[in-house]
Amino acid sequence: MKRLFLWPFSLIMLLTLGGCSQLLLRQTCVGLATDINYCLAPLPLQDKDQLPKDQARGAVQPAGQSETQKVNLQLGETQHELLGQMVLTPQRLTLVGLAPLGQPLFSLDYDGVRLQSEQSLLLGDEFRAEYLMALMQLMYWPLDSINASLKGGALVQEPCHAVLCRVLYPDGGKEQILSIDYSHRDPWQARIHLRIPAVALSMTVTPLDS
Repeated sequence: MKRLFLWPFSLIMLLTLGGCSQLLLRQTCVGLATDINYCLAPLPLQDKDQLPKDQARGAVQPAGQSETQKVNLQLGETQHELLGQMVLTPQRLTLVGLAPLGQPLFSLDYDGVRLQSEQSLLLGDEFRAEYLMALMQLMYWPLDSINASLKGGALVQEPCHAVLCRVLYPDGGKEQILSIDYSHRDPWQARIHLRIPAVALSMTVTPLDS
């Protein structure tokens, strides 16, 4: 299961490097912990007004959304920063990662069924595009949509020190596998902090367009 989170090492090594790219077709189901699996959820409904009322709060914004983000990664004692661009249309979700000086590192394209990644050859096989896309969905997608795609666990919203918090628990267990804190009730306006204690992984996403 340690292989699951090796991609930050490769990404951090490449933040100041360039290189040729390769196009890869990725799997869409990933392991988040022992006996907890997540398959990428479908693209969200185009309009929040089409969602049931109990799902509307915290839902992904209408299709056509484009967000520029600063992403801070920390894995153990190693940390670095990159820029991200998230683009949502009715047909697809695209994530683009850039080094601080603007060098392209990767582009992830998800059409609701297939996930493709175009990435620098220097990233190698350890860059796990599907895990990055899964983590972003856990941050932004409606809870009902996420939990319909989870096996062996549940992501819940619960009171915490922040404005809003999501926590992943194993079925029948109380151990926090993953936690997500929000600075705003609307995830797209929030500074988001995701933690996975078992692998000392921390990711902070700060919107730059708000």
